Amino acid sequence: MIYALICACRSIRAHPWRNALLICCLALTIACPLTLFVLGKHYQQQMQARTQQTPLIASALGSTIDHILNALYFSNDTHQHTLPWKQFTDARLHDHCHAVPLLTGASYHNLPLIGTSRDYFTLRQLSLQTGTWPLFHGETVVGANCATTLQLTIGDKITCDSNNSFRLATAQPLTLLVTGILEEAHSADDTALFVDIHTSWIIAGLGHGHKASTAQADPALIMDDTLNPSSQNRFHFHGHTENFPLSAILLFPETEKAATLLSARYQSDSQLQIYQPFSEITQLLTIFSPFTIVIALSLVLTALICAVLFVLIFSLTVQMRRSERHSFFILGCSTAFVIRLYATELSLLLLAALICALSVTAFCWSLAPRIEGLI
Repeated sequence: MIYALICACRSIRAHPWRNALLICCLALTIACPLTLFVLGKHYQQQMQARTQQTPLIASALGSTIDHILNALYFSNDTHQHTLPWKQFTDARLHDHCHAVPLLTGASYHNLPLIGTSRDYFTLRQLSLQTGTWPLFHGETVVGANCATTLQLTIGDKITCDSNNSFRLATAQPLTLLVTGILEEAHSADDTALFVDIHTSWIIAGLGHGHKASTAQADPALIMDDTLNPSSQNRFHFHGHTENFPLSAILLFPETEKAATLLSARYQSDSQLQIYQPFSEITQLLTIFSPFTIVIALSLVLTALICAVLFVLIFSLTVQMRRSERHSFFILGCSTAFVIRLYATELSLLLLAALICALSVTAFCWSLAPRIEGLI
């Protein structure tokens, strides 16, 4: 057997380009369905895990899936209806339930800039990699991937994008101070920036500041676009705070009884809807499961066709090597030895293709968090 292995290795080395092409074709045939299956399972588990971390979501009336994607993955759909702040103040009065406000729509370099409260980080079990939590309006903490992509560090000042969703004529981009960078959580939080809810209202144009008095101009006419500890008292809001917008309210009941009572409480509310994201996403995945089965079957069928073509090419190669077999017979080799030689050569090619396919799958798996962030 050792002689067959030696001869097979030398035969493969004698035709490197032909065998490399065969290995690449077979490796891609194995890697494509395998990678899609592994990544599909990974994203399904990631999506279900994030929905399980959020028992209930309250939002304005509208598309349930759109609101879930906006609340969990910050889709920044600025055309969605919003909830008034008063709904949040009522929700946090419920016993055995933690309520977290959420306002999306703002961005920095097209990455979501989320307005929320400190409870969000506690309930999501997010911790700081470096820096401190925001203490004043105008301070922000950034996700791990966001900090890496944009090369942000503690103390950097950033100016949010001018894509105000509420008052296009009055708002100007606000300058924020980076005070902290979050630990990598392998979730949508890694590609987002977070500010307190009042800062997000200022970004949305619901509040503004005036610069300090000068001799040349009336300070009431000079807008201030920088929030810092010394300028906090120069920023104010117009209108009633209880009517200010929220994209969603994340609800974390402590018990199943509290969740049931909370769901029943809001069933008759005409201004909002409440739903369980896990059941909604599971139902959505169930709807798409027949399509995934069809895609999987088509990939398997393609792999089988490629495998048949591979066997056909290899058999044609064997037919073209008649002179080689004749030389083996002249040297006294038996037919069994020639069969072992070709079987060993085929096994080595298959093994090399399998290793390449697993390497491609492992590489794609390592890029899964970044690919998820791009999606």
